[in-house]
Amino acid sequence: MNVNDYIRRFSTLKSNRMNWETNWEQVAKYCLPIKEDITYDRAKGQRLPTDIYDTTGITSSQMLAAGLHGYLTSPASQ
Repeated sequence: MNVNDYIRRFSTLKSNRMNWETNWEQVAKYCLPIKEDITYDRAKGQRLPTDIYDTTGITSSQMLAAGLHGYLTSPASQ
């Protein structure tokens, strides 16, 4: 493969990813609001959106991360 093939493949993969980025932003808005900027860059000091009324998504994502960490890398085993 030459450089043009890699560039063409990168553009194809980037266009395929664009279909999912809006969905990822909506999920991140409620589960991880600090890391919400997937397709755009937020300016430093800019306020986060305040339309989160329930912290179920945030709490659930933290419990999932803790569970995966505990089950996949058990601190009891070496």
